[in-house]
Amino acid sequence: MKRFREKHPLLASLMILAVMFAGLPAGNVLVGIAAAVPPLTEFLGDYGIQLLAELSMLVVMVLMTFLWKMERVFTCRGRGFGQSLLPAAPLLVLYALAGVESLIFSIGSPLQNPLHILLFVLCMAAVGITEELTFRGMIAGMFYEKYGATPAGVWLSVMASSLLFGLVHITNAIGGAASLSGVLIQMVGAIALGMCLAALYFRCRNLWAVAAVHGFMDFCALLTSGVFQGDSLTDIIDGYSAVSLVSFGIYVVIALILLRPYYMRQITSRPDSDLSTTIKLGVTTGLVGVLVGAVAVLSVV
Repeated sequence: MKRFREKHPLLASLMILAVMFAGLPAGNVLVGIAAAVPPLTEFLGDYGIQLLAELSMLVVMVLMTFLWKMERVFTCRGRGFGQSLLPAAPLLVLYALAGVESLIFSIGSPLQNPLHILLFVLCMAAVGITEELTFRGMIAGMFYEKYGATPAGVWLSVMASSLLFGLVHITNAIGGAASLSGVLIQMVGAIALGMCLAALYFRCRNLWAVAAVHGFMDFCALLTSGVFQGDSLTDIIDGYSAVSLVSFGIYVVIALILLRPYYMRQITSRPDSDLSTTIKLGVTTGLVGVLVGAVAVLSVV
């Protein structure tokens, strides 16, 4: 398995996503059991039920790391936890300010009960760990192992993992849970955010720090639904518009800053680039551009 992923990182990544989707029914079974018992549903709340699904998926992804012999992702191979948060300071500040704004606008709204707030916090932590382990630790890591010796290869690793990260969010539209236009815009945002988180991961090589940043961002973004009895996640997704596409640009800017040439030289192991990797990077970037354009058109329509 190790030789296969080293030789075919894209196929290995698609296999990981296939396992992820195959594992969804297991989480849905737990959710279904909880939903079938009204007292348990009321006890856990929406995020408590989602936490069950996230934990089941986390178990699957942890098993995948051992199957692919990538358990080293759990160790710090670069900066310590505190040092790793320094490059993430712009993200943390932006989301902290957004969280404060949400608190201000939610003054007077009824609070969730303490247990539901705790389950919300735990759910955000589980989401951060699961998604970072999957998309940055394993998928971006596999591309980096093969192509990361050049700047173009590092960017290929960033773009490929981010594109896959964005595409899996289409599941939010399954069964009409959220509007397709809102989900498509969310996918673009996830791609841009994925670029930022992948850039942070390659800068610090500390999965736990990146997972903490991700969990904090989700906490601030969903504060009104997790702490207050306000909008649900579906309502938030449905609220996305074409204007949101502009705000996603900040993620790309931060990724460019994090991977500026001075730090890129530290990330790569040899200075020369190769044409094949550059071509693959161009194709990946083109696919992202097509997706962004399609979303913009659909949003206007």
